[in-house]
Amino acid sequence: MDRNFVHLSMDMESARETGERHGNAVVLTVASGQMQQNGFTFFPTASDVWLVDHVPPDYLHAAG
Repeated sequence: MDRNFVHLSMDMESARETGERHGNAVVLTVASGQMQQNGFTFFPTASDVWLVDHVPPDYLHAAG
């Protein structure tokens, strides 16, 4: 796809619904609070999605 940002959902249900539009969903948890503390900038959208330019692997965790 031609995307310039990583799109983050606000909750697990929204993330799963979005992922299932493209096949089997794989949902990861992002340590966004830690990212923000470490200087990453997030951009809110009108559709309750947050955008960030990238998510380094250290901030990704298996969804519980």
